[in-house]
Amino acid sequence: IKEGEMNGRMKIQIRAAGLSPDSVYFIPFRVEQTSAYELNPNKSTVLYRVYLKNFWASTKSIPVYSHRGIKLENGTNNPVNTMMTKRMYPISGDEVRIFAGNKIISEPTTSNIERWAIRISIDLEGKVTIRPWSNSRFGMKVVQVDGDPDYPNVFRLVNDGYGKIYKTFLLCYDYVDPDDEVTYRMKEELKIENIVTVK
Repeated sequence: IKEGEMNGRMKIQIRAAGLSPDSVYFIPFRVEQTSAYELNPNKSTVLYRVYLKNFWASTKSIPVYSHRGIKLENGTNNPVNTMMTKRMYPISGDEVRIFAGNKIISEPTTSNIERWAIRISIDLEGKVTIRPWSNSRFGMKVVQVDGDPDYPNVFRLVNDGYGKIYKTFLLCYDYVDPDDEVTYRMKEELKIENIVTVK
């Protein structure tokens, strides 16, 4: 606590591996003793809330990415253009979670997450790996599709030429829709403005 101020700061290190973005975590702190100062016993405890965060997402303020994509039912030649927004959740230092396809899910319940969620890992070069969130028989069935020149399963920082930089995913994958059991190919761009702007 700095002189003349009421609030203080304390460095806390947390090993966040295994924590869920769908749970709320608190760490309780209590002042056990003081040296030269009087302590109000009714204000000697505090709950510190833990938020998960990585470069792409945060649980403190769930980022909303704009989605622009092409959805194609396998075995047909009738692509459907899709536009919507998608929420992205941090899983670990290099992983995020989104919902597959263009299904709008307002409440991320346990059932919806298991049926619709996919896991995206990003390596140091920006190469993306897409996997199912759950390996149970109720989990989303998804297969990454590589080789598409326009949607090469990568993450990039993209300069729009007007002074803004966007965090951008270009993804391509096949998934089985849990509602109609039909396999679709989704090619999607996920984009959100980066905090840093180009001067």
